[in-house]
Amino acid sequence: METLVVADTSVIVDFLQGRAPARRFIEETLAYGRLGLTSITVFELCVGLNFTDKRQQALTQLFRLSTILPLDYKAARLAAELENDLRARGEVIGLADTLIAAICLAQKRPLVSSNTRHFQRVPGLKLLTPETA
Repeated sequence: METLVVADTSVIVDFLQGRAPARRFIEETLAYGRLGLTSITVFELCVGLNFTDKRQQALTQLFRLSTILPLDYKAARLAAELENDLRARGEVIGLADTLIAAICLAQKRPLVSSNTRHFQRVPGLKLLTPETA
C-alpha cells in the first residue's frame, strides 16, 4: 500500500465491531502508516455512538495513529459545488457524506467505504471497499 487511503465512518464502525474485511484493512493500513480519516468521520464517531470503554480506547488510539484530513477552504468549496450538483440531479447523499467526499477529492485520496451506495454518485471520487483496498 503506497498512498494514504481514507476510511469512512462505516469502515471504522465495522472495524470496532470486529468484522473481518474492515479489521484486515485497518490493521494493514495502520501497519504501513497509510490510514487517513476525515475530520467529519471523527465528528460522526464521537457524536451519538454509545461505545464501551474498550471501544472508546480503541477509537482514541485509532485517531492518534491516523492522519486526520481537515475540512479546509478548498474542500468546503468543492463540497458546495458537489452538493449543488447532487441536488440538481436529485441524488443527494447527506451532508456528512458530501463533506467526506469533498475532502477526499480536494486531497486526491481514495475513499474506502463499507457502504458505497451514496459515494458512487460522486464524480471523480476513487471509491474502494475494505475487500478491494
